[in-house]
Amino acid sequence: MLVWLKRTAGLVLALAATGGVASFTPSPDGVVVAVAEPLPLPAPRPVPAPRDPADGIVYERGYKAHGADRVLVERWVLAGVAFRERVTVDGALLADRSDGIEVDYVRREWRAGPVRGLSDDCAPTYPELERGLADGTVTESGAGVPVGGYPTTVFRRRGTPMVDVWVNMTTRSPVRCRGAARHAVTFDLVWLPATEANLAQLTAVVPDGFTTVTERGSQHDY
Repeated sequence: MLVWLKRTAGLVLALAATGGVASFTPSPDGVVVAVAEPLPLPAPRPVPAPRDPADGIVYERGYKAHGADRVLVERWVLAGVAFRERVTVDGALLADRSDGIEVDYVRREWRAGPVRGLSDDCAPTYPELERGLADGTVTESGAGVPVGGYPTTVFRRRGTPMVDVWVNMTTRSPVRCRGAARHAVTFDLVWLPATEANLAQLTAVVPDGFTTVTERGSQHDY
């Protein structure tokens, strides 16, 4: 009995050190077993409504090559407020992250806390392009390839990063963007209204059964 009490006390202390909670459940043979209860998910951070609810969120979708793998990168961005990025390799989820949550599908782990932002985001709104044309930070490059069957005009936005943006001039909507850096991903863009369902897409999903960790593991090379 003394040995069991020492082991149980050690387990409770270990769980307490990691923020876990222990409950005690009797087994069929009458022995009391300590069971670790999973940590709760962090409360979602409030997302302010965008200035233009009709086109508040941009969904970005693009592919990049990595050896023989086909890597799909998806992003949901509410500019200056919130983002989510999900990476899928050959149809299997690899990673999902947003402000405050980072999920690793390979290790079946997730962590809460600050995460990397989207330093290479390439999707401006058309009013932003117009302001850039006025102050000289954006230049018109000429006609681009059709996107979705519609003609486009390409604009280059100078800065860090420097990006090229394809615009459907009929709707005045950016429909494709790409950073000027080598190996940058070309993203096709869909502008979404700020409905409750679309705002929910800005938060990464933590599947049931994933382990909570406090340290970020080495990043996957994608």
